[in-house]
Amino acid sequence: MRQGVGATARRSEPTIGRLPPSTLKIDGDKARMSGVTTLDRTAFGVGQGEWQATDQIPAQVKVSVQLTATR
Repeated sequence: MRQGVGATARRSEPTIGRLPPSTLKIDGDKARMSGVTTLDRTAFGVGQGEWQATDQIPAQVKVSVQLTATR
C-alpha cells in the first residue's frame, strides 16, 4: 500500500476465511472498495421449491460489490 495523498491496496488471493479478491482505494476522506466473486446460491438456500433446479438458473452466481465511504 502506498502512503500519502491517496493509497490503493489490491488483494488477489483470499487471505482471511473466504474473502474474494478486492481493491481498496483511499483518497483523502473517501474510500472506495470493489470486488467480484462467485457463490453457490444453493449453499445459502437461494432457489428452493420450483427454483431449486440448476438447468435454467445456475447454482454458481456472480456477485459484484462496489462501496464508497466518506469520512
